[in-house]
Amino acid sequence: MRRFFVEDLDPAQARIEIKGDEARHMLQVLRMGKGHSLILAGPGGIRLKGRIDSVEGGIVTVAIEEQLTPVSPPPVEIVLCQSLLKAPSMDLVVQKASELGLSLLIPFASERTVVKLTGDKVERKLSHWKGIAKASLKQSDRNEPLEIETLAELSALVGRDWGENSLKLILWEGERGQGIKALIRGKPPNKRVVALVGPEGGFSKREVNQAMAGGFEPVSLGPRILRAETAALTLITLIQYEWGDLS
Repeated sequence: MRRFFVEDLDPAQARIEIKGDEARHMLQVLRMGKGHSLILAGPGGIRLKGRIDSVEGGIVTVAIEEQLTPVSPPPVEIVLCQSLLKAPSMDLVVQKASELGLSLLIPFASERTVVKLTGDKVERKLSHWKGIAKASLKQSDRNEPLEIETLAELSALVGRDWGENSLKLILWEGERGQGIKALIRGKPPNKRVVALVGPEGGFSKREVNQAMAGGFEPVSLGPRILRAETAALTLITLIQYEWGDLS
């Protein structure tokens, strides 16, 4: 059954009006019409089952039939700080990380970042990524869309107060002594994991030292050299498997 996210969804309402992009997607792309069943999702994990009652002037009216059990958030909050990647790779990270239950994505600029975003390009990219995250919510049945912050600098992320119960990691191919599996299994589950993942060329030694000075632990995914987007998604998957709801 098709799912649609409504920003101001009110479970007390018997009829919900869908307008704008979501309505156009229903009518023009999915060819939905009167009588089609669907699920409306809202903030906080709200889920309402309904049926399209009418379509008029591009506005879709849904008659609510049932309130479904809310979707619970993952037991571990994962924050991915991802250095900017080329467009297809960054889009893939946003989409798949959202499906895997990532809580927060923060793009940042690093020394070896190839992509340079300034001015209006930053806002356009953020809008684009948030659109991908919103579409992914329908696929993966998240409780809310993936939150994406604006472009940051590595120094700001390293110096940020992430809270006492946060495990802070920097994924580095130069790390030889500490693998991610041994690290995770050697610690009690943390409520939050903050992970720094570099660009296509990886982190410089100076950046790794900077992160370590800020309390980030360097970890490796093993002997294979993975693409940046593959490394990020693998890391999220492993954390969700060990501490989250991917079981």
